[in-house]
Amino acid sequence: MVDWSHSHFNVDKVILMGHSRGGFLSSHFSAKNPEKVLASVNFAGVWSAFCEGKNGGFSHDALKDSATRFKNMYWAYFENDSYFGHDRFGDPGYQWLSATANAAGIQFKVYPQLDLKDGHLTPTWRPDVWANDVFNWMEGVK
Repeated sequence: MVDWSHSHFNVDKVILMGHSRGGFLSSHFSAKNPEKVLASVNFAGVWSAFCEGKNGGFSHDALKDSATRFKNMYWAYFENDSYFGHDRFGDPGYQWLSATANAAGIQFKVYPQLDLKDGHLTPTWRPDVWANDVFNWMEGVK
């Protein structure tokens, strides 16, 4: 898709945005292919929160690597997201994600859950929560 976008729209670099595993992959792909990506937006991104303990912390390691290698990223996470509880990813208050992003100079923000039963639904069903911040950030990306 990225290569197709380059040729179809005649652009040098793209901006990737993804939610959940798509957010994780946007961060991961950007770090592995910085020559193809201008910026990346990760909405509540994690590879497999349910298996983080079983897979040896793969999501933690890959997100830390991505933050170290690619700086034009915006990480948006959401209150009361069940994927990040103690029994899954293990970062319910986002201390680890926040510290990782801040140490690397990555934009990081936690948004309210609002009226949805799980904060993991917020990026998809309530873009009004994050859109102004993310699009304003994108305008400053070079």
